Amino acid sequence: MAKGVKILERNFSDIEKQLSGFIAFVDTFVEDDKEVLSFKLSQFDRLNAKYESVKEEIFTLSDIEFKNFDGKITTCNEHIEKLEVRLKSLNLKYSKNNNETGSNAVSNVIKPCFRLPELSLPQFNGDVETWFIFKEQFKEIIENCALNDKQKLQYLQSCLIGIAKHVQTVDDTYDSLFLALEQRFENKRLIINKHINALLMLKYEKFRGDSNVDLRNLEH
Repeated sequence: MAKGVKILERNFSDIEKQLSGFIAFVDTFVEDDKEVLSFKLSQFDRLNAKYESVKEEIFTLSDIEFKNFDGKITTCNEHIEKLEVRLKSLNLKYSKNNNETGSNAVSNVIKPCFRLPELSLPQFNGDVETWFIFKEQFKEIIENCALNDKQKLQYLQSCLIGIAKHVQTVDDTYDSLFLALEQRFENKRLIINKHINALLMLKYEKFRGDSNVDLRNLEH
């Protein structure tokens, strides 16, 4: 096995261990942990950047070498997407709680989230690859608030941009709009196809680059 592949395997193994640590953190999260949420998010962002860098190197490997990482990449992608949703949702939840405490909240009774727009609700532009993250983040925030159907509909509509903004519904309700969005963008097959096409494009670019090098060598 090439030295470069061994280094990639060590780097990937280190990433997997760190991801396991984040999973344990969110699975065992208690309210006292809210003090370190911002720090954990920063750590997670750095880990995600490292993962993307390592993944790009893996995509340049030969088909035989790549097989060692194929299933691991799929698993890591799933873990990272879920962790991003859960960490950001927790951060938003406790940011909301801090705002309410600062506004002299006097009971533990859930109150209407009149200040909800200050939480920077996620936006969705119609990209199927970001639909699941948007869905989890949005529902995590909205369902923790005492909102009626009309209010939830207004907040959902305010988050939609691009082609997502023009999705047609059967009736003018929150549930109807959310169902229409799921039917339009919750397409797992299309997401898989996009990932496969991206992988094939990377392989093609590598092949084209290698071919250009071979041609230049022949010319000399």
